[in-house]
Parts: sequence; structure tokens; C-alpha cells
Amino acid sequence: SLELETEFGAFFEVEEESTQVDPQTTRRTIRAYRLNGSKRSLYQVIEEEVKSSPDGGIKAVRTTSTADLNGKLNVSRKVLQETVPAGQDVFETRMTVEMPDPNRRLVPIERIEQTERLLEDESVSIERVEYSPTSRGKWETLEKRVATSREADGVIQTEEQVFRLDGNRRLALNQESSSQEWEADDGTLFRTTEERRPNFDGKMEVVQQRQIEQRAF
Repeated sequence: SLELETEFGAFFEVEEESTQVDPQTTRRTIRAYRLNGSKRSLYQVIEEEVKSSPDGGIKAVRTTSTADLNGKLNVSRKVLQETVPAGQDVFETRMTVEMPDPNRRLVPIERIEQTERLLEDESVSIERVEYSPTSRGKWETLEKRVATSREADGVIQTEEQVFRLDGNRRLALNQESSSQEWEADDGTLFRTTEERRPNFDGKMEVVQQRQIEQRAF
């Protein structure tokens, strides 16, 4: 299922309902009302429909409609996502984001393609590529992320490389990161991260290190 971003704040009232249409289809609707004293007015509606297939594939559509100054709802964002099996332990996902143009026609503004593989050593490899439309109606690669995660002795280790466009509009290594996550016996969660970026000589050097501790209550 697509993640729903519904953090509307203290001056909104949010209602949510979910419906199981059939064994393969679920629908979810979230309505956000703006509060003004004892009155409330509909501000935004998010509708999501998710369909699963017997082979493990998923199709999801999420439509966000926002009220204008006259209270009329207009589609402000639409996300289409499809995940399909592409071989043994391999899944491919394509997500397209659409938003209205000046004529209120929905046009694609972003596309993301992701390939997830379960490797022989039980680690998971994820390659994620982000595209943006050009003025000629084609898609240009903006960013590529390659991450590998594995778990050993209760510790999840993740390595990621991020490639972004350089001055010549070519993908170049822009960032590397490493992280470890584990849970102590008392339920406390620990996470350490290290971020590296290329210096003037093109060599990767550490630019940030973090350690986060989240205690259980």
C-alpha cells in the first residue's frame, strides 16, 4: 500500500474509512476537515485503491483532492503504482506522479522505477531510479540509489550509494551511507549512520556520523 501523508495538524479533524471490496481489492478514504470554532469545512480527500494479484503483484492508485476557495474539490495529485514479479525473488515497481497543469489537466511530473532482489546470501538489493519529464516529452534520469541490506545476529546493516547529475548532466556518485540498526533486550532501539561525500579530489570522505537511541516506554 502507498504511504498516506496525512499530518494535517491541530486545526484539522481527520476521518478515515477502509472497505474490503473483494478478496483482492481494498479501498481507503481519508477526509480532512478544517476547523473554525464549532464549524468545519472539507479541506482535502485522499482516496486509495489497492488491488493484489495471485502472482504477488500489486496495483495501487491514490488520488488527492483539495478544496478551492469556493469549497469545490479538485484533484491536486494522483499517484499510480504497480508492482510485478520479474523472476525468482525479483519484484519491479513503477510509480508515476501526476499533478494538474494550468489547464487543470493531469500531467506526469515524476516517475520512479525500483527493482528489489533477494540475493543468495539472504541480503536484499534495491535499485531505485527517479526520472523527470523533459520539454520534449521524454524522461530524464535525475537520481539513482543502490542499497543492500542484510541482517546478522540481530543487526540490520545497510549500504547505499546515491548517484546524481553532475555539471555535464551525467550520473555521478554523489553520496555513500552506511547504517546499523539493532534492538536491545529492554526494547531500546539503536541506529548508527555514517554519510560520505566526494572531496575536491573525488575521494569519499566522512561528512556526518550519527547515533540515535530510542527508548521503549
